[in-house]
Amino acid sequence: MDYTQSILIGENPFIKEKEKEEEEEEEETKDVLNRLIEEVRALRKEVAPIKETYAERLKRGLPSSSSLPSLSLSSTPSPFSRSSTSTRSKKKQLQERKLVLITDKKDQPLDTFSIRNKVNQLFASKLQVEKPVLASIARTKGKQNILLTTTEEYNADFLVKYKDIWHNCFTFQREQKLEPWVQVIAHRVPTLPFLGEGGSKLLKEKIETFNPIRIQGLPRWISSSVKRHNPQTRFSCIVFTIESEEKRQEILKQKEILIAGTTTKVVKYLEVSPTTQCTSCQKFGHIGDRCST
Repeated sequence: MDYTQSILIGENPFIKEKEKEEEEEEEETKDVLNRLIEEVRALRKEVAPIKETYAERLKRGLPSSSSLPSLSLSSTPSPFSRSSTSTRSKKKQLQERKLVLITDKKDQPLDTFSIRNKVNQLFASKLQVEKPVLASIARTKGKQNILLTTTEEYNADFLVKYKDIWHNCFTFQREQKLEPWVQVIAHRVPTLPFLGEGGSKLLKEKIETFNPIRIQGLPRWISSSVKRHNPQTRFSCIVFTIESEEKRQEILKQKEILIAGTTTKVVKYLEVSPTTQCTSCQKFGHIGDRCST
């Protein structure tokens, strides 16, 4: 139908033409969208195949996804855990750098600065080391033994190995590496027999007399002196150090020792830092086994 016929029958030929163009544009748009959808679906199949449904897996004789073993992701350690581990590592490294010289003379003269420099000079001349070996020389708490601390590049084993170089700089009987304390805690220890002066010394004698134990130093009460002198306090706990981990394991297998005629329970002493978190109450400063909540 041409323009003349459209006009004769009373139609507007321009409107018809416009509608036709719009229909064609709409069809073209649909075709473009359909092609895009097909391309996206093809990409999804290539990159991430569609997950099978439960029914499809059953048809193929495969186990359902719920019955497959789950992969557990490794948990990220808490800041407190990382900090605690780092602290323990540093303490161990520092401990390995210390060597104790056992002496029999208390408060013997000791020019720490001059002796340290002399020892470092000896190492430099004998072994041609580039850095100082000794970082410091100090007295132990009892002011009898001598504590040598190496620099970070060396340790106590190095000092022991080359003892011939430096041993004439000191007067001592023997050397001893600084070993970690091996400690045990005893529960329900009677307090009354050990309240007087020299009570800790007497407590040590009682433990060693009636048990196959040799204690290093003196036992330490966990409770305060005020609490132990309270008439209502009959028992308390003590911590004591023994000579080796092997001996501690023997004591722990026995589970009990005799103190002042009383059978007391013994367990491994666990050192707790302020950042240690309890698994029971989630508070800090103690562990779950020692939680009172």
